[in-house]
Amino acid sequence: MRITKVLCGVILMGCSGVGFACDLPKLLMIPSTEKIAENAQSFYAEWTAYKTAMEAYGTCARAALDAAGGDRAPALTRSVLIKRHNDAINELTVMGKLYDDRVRPLVKETPAPAADVPIELPQ
Repeated sequence: MRITKVLCGVILMGCSGVGFACDLPKLLMIPSTEKIAENAQSFYAEWTAYKTAMEAYGTCARAALDAAGGDRAPALTRSVLIKRHNDAINELTVMGKLYDDRVRPLVKETPAPAADVPIELPQ
């Protein structure tokens, strides 16, 4: 019975498009500091595109949650959308730290921007 409910929930979410309309950007490969130094302009353009795409993904996930009813959205839908948003924020935070580690030796005044704050899921 439980499997049937989960399967039906997934099918309904897929049919409605809720939470699946947002495209997760491809993970950026951050090379070593030496490799970044070889072509800093190109890497910075890739980083900026990745960061912008991840921010757009987070915005899309929040919009999908709002469209699904926000706090009144079905529990499964709400938890999936919040998890997607929070996972994106966590990924961007980790990538930002790696960016800082690799780029800081080259340009001290160019830290990675802070990621958005994760949405809290009530217990």
